[in-house]
Amino acid sequence: MVVLPKIGLTIGYQAPDKVEFLHRKSFEYLKESYIERVKSAGGLPVLLPNIPENVDDYLAYIDGLLLTGGLDVAPSLYGEERISDTVRLASGRRDEFEQRIVVAAVEKGIPVFGICRGF
Repeated sequence: MVVLPKIGLTIGYQAPDKVEFLHRKSFEYLKESYIERVKSAGGLPVLLPNIPENVDDYLAYIDGLLLTGGLDVAPSLYGEERISDTVRLASGRRDEFEQRIVVAAVEKGIPVFGICRGF
């Protein structure tokens, strides 16, 4: 039996105050194409909810980390200011989670692949 490499996929988060449907409940989401691409490359996709305190548990389970694309990272995280109202920022929850998991993954030698956060 072949054991597939488990690839952790970060996912988007939408806060309740930004939701016009679902009775204004928060939700986490991912484009299905990320799952399909990991599967077609021979991996087992594992979706990682944005829970920073679970980072070590996630990393103990996965073999690789894929940072999926999404809205812009908050410029304040890299010492800049937002220069335009047209910039669509991701939630702070996702930013915090991805910062934490990337640092920990690199420290543990887990491969990390990132896709654009600013579409």
